[in-house]
Amino acid sequence: MLSAGAMAGHVDDVMNDVAVVMPLQEGSWTFGLEALYLKRADDDFHYASTTTQAGTPIEVTDSTRHVIGPDFEWGSKLDVTYNFIGNGRFMHFGWERVNGSETGAKEGNDSIILAGPAVMDVSGSTTLPLQFLPRVLGANVDWDRIDAKSESTYNAVDVVFGQRMYFADRVEMAAFAGVRYASIDSDNRFTANVTIPVAATPNGAAGFVKMQSDFCGLGPRAGVDGRVYLGNSFSLVGSVGGALLVGNADSKMFSQIIYSQDGATISGSTQSS
Repeated sequence: MLSAGAMAGHVDDVMNDVAVVMPLQEGSWTFGLEALYLKRADDDFHYASTTTQAGTPIEVTDSTRHVIGPDFEWGSKLDVTYNFIGNGRFMHFGWERVNGSETGAKEGNDSIILAGPAVMDVSGSTTLPLQFLPRVLGANVDWDRIDAKSESTYNAVDVVFGQRMYFADRVEMAAFAGVRYASIDSDNRFTANVTIPVAATPNGAAGFVKMQSDFCGLGPRAGVDGRVYLGNSFSLVGSVGGALLVGNADSKMFSQIIYSQDGATISGSTQSS
């Protein structure tokens, strides 16, 4: 951080023999840049299902859901503060941004039936796309491989005003209130591919599903930053705060299946929001 200013103090109140001091300060700017390491609170992305069959007659021995779970990601935070001339008042601008990306893949074989999130039988149909990729195609075969990717972007902008206070020369607190704007963009997608024997109709297929959800909102934010001076240039710091956002949420899904048949392609798509 970079800052320029001078501080003094005076006792405004005494509570239980603990002096509460509002710092006298000159006008100054402070700038800061932080690295964040956060894990988003989100549901797992279910992109594939597998079923294992064995025996005669054939029996299902195991069914498994394959998911991508949110993981810790690096982000950044920019802080700009102006300290007003007087008794510890300040204005703060903050911007947080975190990008997340996870991938997953699953392959099928002779003993493992590979499907998308929903298990469906569309045997005999080559023109109707499904939102969740079928289990069985017209030639009575399953997907060879499904690849998935989950991405998210989080942005938050704060503009708050606050007041600094010192307690007994060892504890510093800064209460603040203002507004927050936040946006959250999520993009989940998976693709599936299969090669069917040439004698079959169709003799190949590829499926694609993309699901997007977006939220942006604005609302009040308030909290308290604290610092306890431990001595020898060490301090214990913490912050408690929250925001109540009101905004708009939008979700969309696009799906497409393309079938290869005698060198040509037959495709269809759906989109919903």
